[in-house]
Amino acid sequence: MKRIGFLGAYSIDNAGDQLLGYAVREAFRERLPGVKQTLYAPAFRGDLWKHAWDAERGLGVPIERVPADDSVRWAKGLDAVVVGGGGILRLEPDFRPFQLGDPKKWDRDVPAAWNALGAEATPAHLAAHQADYARVARCCETLSYVSVRNELTARFVRRCGFRGEVHVVPDPALLLELPESDFAERTLRAAGVDTSAFVVGLSVGTSLRDARTSHFYTDLFGALSKLTAKRAIELAIFPFGDMYGDTELQRMALSALPGAKLVETKMSALDRWRLVGALDLHVCTRYHAVIAALAQDVPFLVMDEYLTDATASSKIRELVVEHALEAFYLSPHLSLRPAAKLDNALSILDGEFSFEAPLATMRKRLRAHYDAMIASLG
Repeated sequence: MKRIGFLGAYSIDNAGDQLLGYAVREAFRERLPGVKQTLYAPAFRGDLWKHAWDAERGLGVPIERVPADDSVRWAKGLDAVVVGGGGILRLEPDFRPFQLGDPKKWDRDVPAAWNALGAEATPAHLAAHQADYARVARCCETLSYVSVRNELTARFVRRCGFRGEVHVVPDPALLLELPESDFAERTLRAAGVDTSAFVVGLSVGTSLRDARTSHFYTDLFGALSKLTAKRAIELAIFPFGDMYGDTELQRMALSALPGAKLVETKMSALDRWRLVGALDLHVCTRYHAVIAALAQDVPFLVMDEYLTDATASSKIRELVVEHALEAFYLSPHLSLRPAAKLDNALSILDGEFSFEAPLATMRKRLRAHYDAMIASLG
């Protein structure tokens, strides 16, 4: 039996990485049902990551640890390796497994592909990192297929010195479709949410703790509170992830939003995806919360916390600009009147609204991407 290894940040306590791993494996299972799948993740150092290696974290598949170094021994015996996707193209030494460890030692009998990697706040202009940039170029030269998830990452790879073909593809989680379930309905009702009303989900991020964003949240929360008081909406607060103290952040938001309901049910990454699918609008922070909304044709208003001067961009802004979604974009550090943006988004939803057309285009591109990547892996 052929054996494919899937390498990503699948062991960390981050819903987006777990959803990506699941979506990618499902896409391969559909196309190559007779191939054995093995899941790998580097053992990043530090407490931030909250690693787990069991089937619960791997969403049905246990995860094998990979040393967070230049080792390539873990790939021995595999017939192919698929790396990514996600924001895992970074300069920190722990992230080197995603660059095939030491590419000079990679076994050429094991074809490998990058699957929609993202360079997350990764600058290409630091003199102290010339060796890291050269490593990225050597990795790409070793790969059978190079694909990244936005032009920001493509520019980074080219600035590292790679001159070969770089495929820019949509996020692989956009192909994710789960079986029907009543989980979201039951969970919202258990939190006291009237699901027959217009349900707005709120998932705040770490900028809520930043004193510089106090005006932003006063304005936005004031607008949400007025809508809740008028019974124009049901406001359900829930954490989309668990990595950054998300549960406590949602409690902070609840204290400032009278009439809102807090979802306290323990949820897997797939449960969070389903919950987003049951909303009428998701006011969110995380990148894959946006992807979950797009993939399920749910309107969103995203609060972009990823903006950085290291790359003069963010992964959310790249997504928004590429698909003309500016009407649904906010930044807590830049937006002066988020309530007005919320009002505009709600007015758009009063008419005929759907993401179906751009979503169909993105899914068509993804299917072609999988066909090309699998062909390149032989």
